[in-house]
Amino acid sequence: MILTGLRILFITDKLYKGLYFDLSKINEGLAQPEKIDEFRQFYTSNFSENYLLYEVMNYCLKNRYLHFTGYEIESMGVEGAPDYYIRNGKHVILIENKDVLIKAEVKEKPLFEEIESELKKKFFEKQHGRGVGIKQIIKNIERTLSFKNTFDTNYKPANVVIYPILVVHDIVFDAPGLNTLFNTWFFDELNLLKQKGLLVDNVKPLIVLNIDTLIRVSHLLRTGQLTLIEMFEMFYKKLKISKTKFKDEREMENVITNRYLPSTKVIENWLNDNYPSFLKENKIMEFAFNKMKN
Repeated sequence: MILTGLRILFITDKLYKGLYFDLSKINEGLAQPEKIDEFRQFYTSNFSENYLLYEVMNYCLKNRYLHFTGYEIESMGVEGAPDYYIRNGKHVILIENKDVLIKAEVKEKPLFEEIESELKKKFFEKQHGRGVGIKQIIKNIERTLSFKNTFDTNYKPANVVIYPILVVHDIVFDAPGLNTLFNTWFFDELNLLKQKGLLVDNVKPLIVLNIDTLIRVSHLLRTGQLTLIEMFEMFYKKLKISKTKFKDEREMENVITNRYLPSTKVIENWLNDNYPSFLKENKIMEFAFNKMKN
C-alpha cells in the first residue's frame, strides 16, 4: 500500500502520542515515591516547553537578537513571564506555549458550544478565573507596553511592534477557523488594554502556530534565509482581502475561505512556492510532499 504524505504525518503523530500515553500508563502503575503526580503537567513543562520549545527556538535564532526563555525570565524574579521572549530592535515576539489535549468526547460531538467551552478552558480561562494562553499573552503585552519588563528596558513602548504567538503541539489545532475564533477573544481583551490608556495600535493579530511548522522551517531561520518577522508578516498579508471586485462568486468564496486557513497551511504553502530548500533540506517533508503529488 502506498502511503500518502498526509498518512505519513498522521502515523508519525500517532506514534508520538502513543509514546506519551504509554509513559502515562506506566506512571499510573507506580507506587510513591516513584510515581509522578500531575504527570501531564510534568510532561508538558519539562518536555514540551523546557526542552522542545526552548531547543527549537534557540536553534532557529542562533544567538541572534535579544531572547530569553520563560525559565530565564522567571529566574530573574518575574512572575507570569512569556514562555519565550524575543526582541529585534522595535519588534517584540511574545510566545505562549500550550501543549494541551481536548477530550475525545468533545471532539467527537459536532456541537460548537461544547467545543468552544472546552477551548476556552484550555486556551483562555480556566476555572476560578485564572487566565491562561491568550490571557497570558495579553498580560505580557500589557507588561511590555507599560515598560515593566525589568529584563529588557532598551526599547520605547510607543514604538514597539508586538507579535503575539500561541504555539500548539497537536495537529487538531490546525483546524480552519480556529485562528479566527481565538482572535475574537484576543481582540476583546486587547480592547480592554486600550480602555486602560495603553497604545495597542502596533499589536499584531494573534497567530496560532504549530511547533511542527517551526521545526520544519528551522533551517531557513537558522541560516538567515528567512526571519520570523518575515514569516509572520506574510501570514498577515495572506489573510487580508485586498480585492473589492471579484470575477465570479467562486473566486469570492475562495478568497474568503483562505482567510480561515490555519497558519500551518498558509505558511508551508508559501514556503513550498518561494523557498526550494524548504523541501530540499527537509527529507521527511520532501518525501511526504512527493507522495501527495502522486
